[in-house]
Amino acid sequence: MIAAWMLYCIAIAVLFVVVGEALERALHLAGRATRWAWVAALAGSYLVPATALLRPSAFAAIPVRWRSPPGWRPAPGGSTPDPSAACFPR
Repeated sequence: MIAAWMLYCIAIAVLFVVVGEALERALHLAGRATRWAWVAALAGSYLVPATALLRPSAFAAIPVRWRSPPGWRPAPGGSTPDPSAACFPR
């Protein structure tokens, strides 16, 4: 659990570094102060994991309904197969 949380925080921080770098370049080309891009990146890299820790319901997984491909029909006399069986054989 701790390792997953650490990887999540690192991934969020890396995403904010990429966004900060892009913002810095855009602000530099526009002739504006670039430090605010890094202030926003630092704040975001702290606030998003803190919010996820304090309010996990806001970051819950979105359920996805399984849909069969168009024209697909189960075998005659058989039941509809479990869709997870194709990805995760037992």
